[in-house]
Amino acid sequence: MPAAVIQQALEAWREGERLLGELKPRTADHKSVGMQLVTLREAYGELSSTPGPSKETIAACAMKIDAARETIQSVRARNASGS
Repeated sequence: MPAAVIQQALEAWREGERLLGELKPRTADHKSVGMQLVTLREAYGELSSTPGPSKETIAACAMKIDAARETIQSVRARNASGS
């Protein structure tokens, strides 16, 4: 279970980093994605720093990852449509 959540964090982190590189600096979207990258790094750290994170830690990190993915996808969609 933790391995799957760690993989999700890494995938979202990579996606966010790619998107961040496509965004204009000092925009609201750039800041939003940057903040989510911090969250993803923290979640990854929480999950990988101990050999057996608690179920509560795993669940909390999974929620953070889901929220970050939603933000990243929303920003990507908004920027793809030219808004």
